Amino acid sequence: MLRRAPCLLATNIPRSAWDPAHFNTNWSDSYSTEIAARRHWPAKKWSIGLEPRTPRDWLQFSYRNLAYAYNGALRACQSFPEMLVCYKEMKQRGVKVDVDTMNVLLTRAARYERIQVDDVFLLFDELTALGARPDIAAVETLHTVLDHSAAMPYEWREARRRQLVELYNCLAMEEIERLAPHRVDRLLKEQIKRYRDNLRALKASLSPSVYRRYLHTMHSASMLLEEVHNFLWELVESDHPAMEIPALQLRIPFVGSVMRRPETDTNE
Repeated sequence: MLRRAPCLLATNIPRSAWDPAHFNTNWSDSYSTEIAARRHWPAKKWSIGLEPRTPRDWLQFSYRNLAYAYNGALRACQSFPEMLVCYKEMKQRGVKVDVDTMNVLLTRAARYERIQVDDVFLLFDELTALGARPDIAAVETLHTVLDHSAAMPYEWREARRRQLVELYNCLAMEEIERLAPHRVDRLLKEQIKRYRDNLRALKASLSPSVYRRYLHTMHSASMLLEEVHNFLWELVESDHPAMEIPALQLRIPFVGSVMRRPETDTNE
């Protein structure tokens, strides 16, 4: 009877008894092509990762792990042309560039001797269009490139200067929103000072909307007065005669006397 019903018994055989991939994750899919055929030319389509073909391949496939592999390989490249080859493959597969890789890519591009100044900014525009989120290090790299672009026409330099001013203001607002819930006024003050100094080099200042949100998040009264003082001085032109008086400060005697803590007598 057992010899007459082989098909019925075959359906009861567990998959772990005949499929090596059930207990060995390194085994290639039994219904897919061999692993050697996908790792070597001509079947190897991508330099990093394999092309998923079967349901098990798609279950094990992760864009996050693919992004980790690509960003690590991009940072490990020795030259900028080598980075471009890996970057083009990332664009084809829809893998996003993270912040650290973006900084490395822009820094290598700025140091590459055969690249044009405009191409560095175009690379930054392409990275942000593909989903990369810039930080202050990437914008400061573009700021350095702009400082060394005296040969470019004035219209181009003015357009890029306005782009950097807008980026600094957006990053300052993001930094305020990030640090405001943690009540770290001194750290936030140093960060805003960094943005303020960079914008001063571009002959610009933080927008009033940024200051409005920033002053609203301050918890220290003394720091609040200092930041109001800095905001008001940014409204004064750099060639104003009052700028030559360093002792000129914002003084509010009544508010200062009210907020000043009474001295405690240590002898008692």
